[in-house]
Amino acid sequence: MPSPGTVCSLLLLGMLWLDLAMAGSSFLSPEHQRVQ
Repeated sequence: MPSPGTVCSLLLLGMLWLDLAMAGSSFLSPEHQRVQ
């Protein structure tokens, strides 16, 4: 069982990674920006 601190940091890393991935995909595809 991992410590609560590890779980918290992993959650933060996952959210940051998702944010970066979504920002990168929207930046790479101009069609996505037109839809929104």
